[in-house]
Amino acid sequence: MKKESKLLLLILTISIATVLIIPVSVNFMAQSKYSHQVITLHGIDIARGTYSGGQFIDKYRVSKRNGEMLNFWIKNTGNTDIKITIDKKGGAIFQPGEQGHISTSVGFFAKTYEFKAAPLHNGGNIRMEYGLSQR
Repeated sequence: MKKESKLLLLILTISIATVLIIPVSVNFMAQSKYSHQVITLHGIDIARGTYSGGQFIDKYRVSKRNGEMLNFWIKNTGNTDIKITIDKKGGAIFQPGEQGHISTSVGFFAKTYEFKAAPLHNGGNIRMEYGLSQR
């Protein structure tokens, strides 16, 4: 085989390999970047405020579209222990001056979730700052 033919065959082989390999790796990189953007764009603040009185109950209908987790954050600004739950599950107790949150995963279908804060002991009033979010 002549030298020119070998060189032409080598160039043709490299060209074909480049055409086959580069699109695959560019496509993979694009998918990876897109997935990351979708994850970071999720999340909404549902409600935020202060509350003073007997038990606090708020309900919101959400779907997985805005995130996989619901969060219920409070800061106990009163003088009574407060127990918080989401759909009567995952309770946590916060003493006066404490703050924190609980979370629950969001189901696939849209559903109404109940956020509840109540005095730990029957009767009494609570005072708190709160935030409900979906991430």
